[in-house]
Amino acid sequence: MTTTNRSQVVGRNMAALTGAQVVSRLLAGLTTVYLARVLTPEYFGVIEVAVTVLTYAELLVDAGLRRLGSREVVRGDIAIPQLAKAMLTLRLLLAVGSFAIMLLAIGLWPGPLQTKWILSIYALTLFVVAFDFSWLFLGLERMHYIALADIATQVIVIGGVLLLVRSPAQLVLVPVIYLLARAAGIALLIWRYGRNFGRPVLGLEREVAYPLFRAALPLGVVGFLSLTTYNFDILLIGLLAGAHAAGIYGAAYRLVALPAVLATSYFSSLLPSLDRTYKEGGQTLRSLLDKSVRLTAVVGVGLGVGGSMLARPGFELLYGAQYLDSVLPFQILIWSVTLLFINRNFRVLLVSFDHQRYQLLVVASAAGLNVGLNLLLIPLYGLAGAAVATVLSELLTLFLSYIFTRRLIEHLPLWRHLLRMAPAGLLLAATLYWSANQHLLVRIALGSLVYGLAVLALRMITLEEVRLVLQAWRPARKRPHPAGNQP
Repeated sequence: MTTTNRSQVVGRNMAALTGAQVVSRLLAGLTTVYLARVLTPEYFGVIEVAVTVLTYAELLVDAGLRRLGSREVVRGDIAIPQLAKAMLTLRLLLAVGSFAIMLLAIGLWPGPLQTKWILSIYALTLFVVAFDFSWLFLGLERMHYIALADIATQVIVIGGVLLLVRSPAQLVLVPVIYLLARAAGIALLIWRYGRNFGRPVLGLEREVAYPLFRAALPLGVVGFLSLTTYNFDILLIGLLAGAHAAGIYGAAYRLVALPAVLATSYFSSLLPSLDRTYKEGGQTLRSLLDKSVRLTAVVGVGLGVGGSMLARPGFELLYGAQYLDSVLPFQILIWSVTLLFINRNFRVLLVSFDHQRYQLLVVASAAGLNVGLNLLLIPLYGLAGAAVATVLSELLTLFLSYIFTRRLIEHLPLWRHLLRMAPAGLLLAATLYWSANQHLLVRIALGSLVYGLAVLALRMITLEEVRLVLQAWRPARKRPHPAGNQP
């Protein structure tokens, strides 16, 4: 496949996943704002801590299998029904173990009984997650199925929350709504799988399951440690400072998580192409990586500058005066997303090159730094200290990922793109500063226009690339697929 065709495929995948994530994250953001206002910081903090615990448990269910499963689909060495049987069985077994661990953690949790009930309901989601077939459609590069499932989930969540949750008295309904919504979204993927490959079955074939699990385990450890870089602070704040502080920090974290999820979706859409260009190597890989670094640098710098300068009026508009203490943590945390957009270009490439050990070393180092800094800085500087720990951890990830990837590919694109972005970032900052008396929406529109023109003038993004991305949003023509390999 030529570089142009591969770019078009990446564009279609990015349009499907990122477009759906824009919609679903907007819905999730509205849900967050509504719950934060209705529940108040203290009870909103209970939900934040519970969701954080559940996120760790879900990673135990995945154990790196999602990433490895999509890669195996791309490589095509294992028949899809055979691969799906091993994946589903392994994930169900992991769900049982994860559920048991979560029940033990709930029993030991020092919080009130209400928090334990909420955690228990969330724990049931683990069995639903085991049936998530998004890894399959990711590998097949049929991102629109994943997109539809995600949007369906968020529509049910926001609909249920708006209808049923009116005060802290209905707090327990939040995890129930979430459980039902996840089940509905994943049911769509199961239905689509059944239409093309038959009814999902269980079973462990040693020659498939054992190598799969052994290869996925390092990725699972990476995922767990990577999550620690972002979520450990919320757990520690909840334990040390209580639910109210966790709610204040969680309000900042949830807004930061919106673009972070978009970054995850983008790199998910990029993974199959990286896995394929790894085989092709040479100029194809360098060209794809160069374009990706340029694009993510543009998005990351814009988010960092714009988010930090618009934080206060944004929180006043969305959350109200009771969450103004969230502004400073957010202004710091948003720069971790800037670093995330850039450093993931190099980190995900390590897996495509079968160097999971390098990725594990990168993530373990960042997680260790994050835990140590949180333990040191939260007692001294509170929520701002937690945010600084996250940013420094992502900075270490960038440094190490770049160093290790450079051992595999010479002349990596990074510094020249960052230097070219500096004038655009400064121009955006000046625009937002001089428009401080304008309405928030006017400032956003004006800043976006000036920043967009600046990156075009600096040729960080070309008009042709904009045209290709817009073209990718159009429905793709159906193409014949090999029998049994495509939906």
